Amino acid sequence: MATEETTRRFRALHWVFKDPDRRKTYEFYRTVLGMKVLRHEEFDSECKASCNGPYDNRWSKTMYGFGPESEYFACELTYNYPIKKYALGNDLRFVELASTTIQERVRNSGWPFEEIQAGSVLELRAPGGYVFRCCGDEALTEAGKPPSKRLRTDIKQDGKSVSAAQNAEQRVTEPDPFRKISLHVTDIERSISFYRDELGMQLEGRSSDPEDCVRLRYPGDAFVVELVALPAGTALDHGEAYGRIAFSISGSPLDIEKKINENPKTLGRVQTPLVALDTPAKATVEVVILQDPDGYEICFVGESAFNELCVPDQDAEACLQEAMDADRSDEVPLWRATPAATDKDSKAAEETHAVDANEPAAATEDRKSSKKHLENDTQNDAPGSTAEPSAT
Repeated sequence: MATEETTRRFRALHWVFKDPDRRKTYEFYRTVLGMKVLRHEEFDSECKASCNGPYDNRWSKTMYGFGPESEYFACELTYNYPIKKYALGNDLRFVELASTTIQERVRNSGWPFEEIQAGSVLELRAPGGYVFRCCGDEALTEAGKPPSKRLRTDIKQDGKSVSAAQNAEQRVTEPDPFRKISLHVTDIERSISFYRDELGMQLEGRSSDPEDCVRLRYPGDAFVVELVALPAGTALDHGEAYGRIAFSISGSPLDIEKKINENPKTLGRVQTPLVALDTPAKATVEVVILQDPDGYEICFVGESAFNELCVPDQDAEACLQEAMDADRSDEVPLWRATPAATDKDSKAAEETHAVDANEPAAATEDRKSSKKHLENDTQNDAPGSTAEPSAT
């Protein structure tokens, strides 16, 4: 008999990147790779689930992908006003796409790239230094099987869920080019125990040449999480640019939270307990954020509410362009917002950023507001929203 654990569905949704330059980012994802702008949202304050990192400032979120988020993997780009650089760590190795069409786009785009693996794979860097690899269409096939296609699992008829077999016609018309994400870990065996035994992912394969590497995915989902061991003695560094992966769950994210909390031998921990996040005129989503043994953040969000939330916005690209046109944050001297600046920290920041006689008055005022971080710095930077930030 199938248990609740074996029948629960999971699907990889997106990876969150911190965006240092929205215009360059738009050029890369939209023009070079050919993705669509699926959603764009502006927020006045930090996300309760720390989607934008440890910053309590104004920020925005832009979703890029090749198709609807209910069927395709996506990239979530979070932009903090006015932070223009994030130090990279050695955590994220690369994101892999498989599409001969995208390869041709890259070759013709003028964007710098390198040919690797005898020219069969193109490697290029997105703004911020994030590495993308693009393979040909043949990489989508496995052992002669046809390309995998993402399938909506939230379809209902008369209030009842319908099986995937009954909804074969709902399959997307093109395979999702997103194939996998590759991450460094410090202990392969420990990571296998966490992702397979605690989170329920399947071990798809393991290799040791040239590096100790495992590939995992959720049953029924084509997207792969690849974990590669760092050399012995090398520390894992998440830097400032660290991201997170998000998965949908057909049940409640609370189920995952309870499973971790009730396991005395868990290798992970709950970073953010269940929190409900509202978005005006859209569904309220419930999320739980975990940390794996290496400190990677993993978001679980309720499937049904997410699929209501993520309906593509036809005005998303226009909203993004409007926000970029209104952004004046590059006129403000660069400094960091911090999670909780003390009075001493604020005073030191003010002294560090001493007023220059030739500096514009607006910028001078902005630099004096360190205790408020960036929320006052960018009052007129971009179209604001009082919306509660969603975690996805």
